Amino acid sequence: MRMRLLALAMLITVGQTCDDVGACRRPQIPESIVMLVIEHPTVKRYFHTESPGRLPVTISDHLLEPSMTLAGFEFPVRIVPDRHLQDLQHLRFIRFRVTRREASAEFEYRSEGMHGEFTFTRMSDGEWRILDSEVGEY
Repeated sequence: MRMRLLALAMLITVGQTCDDVGACRRPQIPESIVMLVIEHPTVKRYFHTESPGRLPVTISDHLLEPSMTLAGFEFPVRIVPDRHLQDLQHLRFIRFRVTRREASAEFEYRSEGMHGEFTFTRMSDGEWRILDSEVGEY
C-alpha cells in the first residue's frame, strides 16, 4: 500500500524528484544546459546584443542550480533572483524535467515575446546535447 501511495505521489508532483522516503524537490537546471540554451543561434538573436544596454544578458535564477556563474558574449551573464527582476529584460526558465538520459527545458524572454522548449539527451560521457529545439514568438 505504501508503494502505491508513493507512486501516486510521484505522478502528482510532476516536475519534481522524489526519493524512497517521499521527500520531493524540484530538479535544478545545470550550467551546461543553461549555456546550451543561451548560446543557441536562434535564442541569441532575441538578446539583441548589438544594442546599447542589452549586455550583460540577464537570467532569472528560477530553477537554476545555486551559485551558478555563466559567461557569454564577452561579458558575464547576470543571474538575478526572481523576486528582484521587476522590469529587467530577462530570460526565465519556466519548466525543467529530467531523467537519467533525457531532459527538457521550457523558457521565455517576455520582453521579446519569445518562448522556447528544448529537449536534451545525455551522452555516454555525461555531457548534455540538444536533441530538439523549438523557439518562437507568442
